[in-house]
Amino acid sequence: MDNTTAASVIAQKVTLLDAIHWMTSTWDVLTNETIQKCFRKCGFFQEVLGLAEAEEENWDEEDYLPLIPHETSLKDYVQCDDGLATEDTISDDWESLMTEGARNSSEIC
Repeated sequence: MDNTTAASVIAQKVTLLDAIHWMTSTWDVLTNETIQKCFRKCGFFQEVLGLAEAEEENWDEEDYLPLIPHETSLKDYVQCDDGLATEDTISDDWESLMTEGARNSSEIC
């Protein structure tokens, strides 16, 4: 059996879970150097990478401690952005908004 046939047979037997396991195991052994080489190969410049590294080196979490009020509890600190809106609120009239949006997009084209 040639390699093409073997590959097609294997491809038919691979499940989504198999693919996820393969990706996870590959990601676990991936090094920072490999990622940097890939970015370099794609045309990202070393200067940009050096800038990001310099910013990381200058980061010191103790510099931010004075900005947190002393009376702040851990619970308050962790929940500080719980009320922050990260998406639009769901409208009861979502269907008409969707059709109106579709109509407007077809008018633009």
